[in-house]
Amino acid sequence: MVNSLATRSDWTDSAIAAPFKHDIVYLTPIKTYTAETPYVESHATYNPASGRLMKDYYWKSINGRGVVFQGRVYRDTVCIGQHLTYHDQAVQVVDVVEPITQALNPNRPYDGIFGLAFSTLNTIYPIKQQTFFDNIKSRLNAPLFAAYLKHEAPGMFDFGWIDPKKFKGPLVWTNVDASRGLWNISVDGYSIDGDSSSSIPFYAAIDTGTSLILLPESIIQAYYKKITGSYKYYATGGYYFPCTMTTIIPDFRVNIGEHTAVVPGEFMVYYRNTTHCYGSLQPSPRPDVNYLGAAFIKSQYIIFHHHPAGPRIGIATQA
Repeated sequence: MVNSLATRSDWTDSAIAAPFKHDIVYLTPIKTYTAETPYVESHATYNPASGRLMKDYYWKSINGRGVVFQGRVYRDTVCIGQHLTYHDQAVQVVDVVEPITQALNPNRPYDGIFGLAFSTLNTIYPIKQQTFFDNIKSRLNAPLFAAYLKHEAPGMFDFGWIDPKKFKGPLVWTNVDASRGLWNISVDGYSIDGDSSSSIPFYAAIDTGTSLILLPESIIQAYYKKITGSYKYYATGGYYFPCTMTTIIPDFRVNIGEHTAVVPGEFMVYYRNTTHCYGSLQPSPRPDVNYLGAAFIKSQYIIFHHHPAGPRIGIATQA
């Protein structure tokens, strides 16, 4: 399978994934071709003259912090990488942000969001529109993309091909439950520093747009019990621990089929101040949805495959 999908063609490409501070997001250049893009302060904005307005179409979305985004929808030419282009892509323009203070953030590192979940999650009305990837996947050498995110270093997104130089060991495949529009898989258990372990399965979405690993409270408590001086700050619901030269931060292992994904202890620090660290492993805000975000992904090579028999994920340890 790897050999058959690894061959490059005119319709494969790779795009850089540049990390921003603490790896909170990974930035990839996206182009719209037909008009110059103006800037507001330090951010590029979409030029409506670039595309064609979809009359009577609109979209609305609420993020995990309760911020509301909504606006018009255009069709335009969109390109990622060197040459992956689609000439009739739905582009969702942010016209309204509530509260407005969330729109005036000069420190925000990104200008927009490039969604890689399933099109069923699209929030355009009256008719949902397809994602860029869904629009181009039939033209790719293989209907897949792969995430090769790195810890505090540039990584890559590979489109249409698997790069065997980016992983080591066997590539393990697992089926995806796409009923919620996410790349949701069954996890067969976990262990902490090779010691405390559980074989109780749970579901989690592998999500490149999420920074943290968000799991049930019971797993979070078991992990931070291993770190001396860790505590939960109830005002935010987050877990912190002392950042000292003697602090031992355990590895976190996730079992997916025959594969054990190891998240090194150094990846379990999301950010730090002069005395304490905020952990990359935190409680999920919803009991029915868990996330394996960038803190997990950046130790793995992960393939998101729209297989004809059903979506699946391939996973292996990064080379």
